Amino acid sequence: MESAGNGRRDAALGGLAVLPDELLCAVVDLLQPTDIGRLACVSSVMYILCNEEPLWMSKYLSVGGHFEYKGSWKKTTLAR
Repeated sequence: MESAGNGRRDAALGGLAVLPDELLCAVVDLLQPTDIGRLACVSSVMYILCNEEPLWMSKYLSVGGHFEYKGSWKKTTLAR
């Protein structure tokens, strides 16, 4: 039996619902920060996936260099 949570996920993702979250996160990780911001507006599930702190930390640290932490990795990355 399908749980209510899975039904909402499927509705929010449409055809992408067949993909596991791990694969969706891997695809999101390939995007540029501005594109991640746009993708976050597509659905509630994408909003959640696109706002994960480890994603933004990875984005920031992949560039390297000195930084000033802004309270979240997303804010720190976007302030760059």
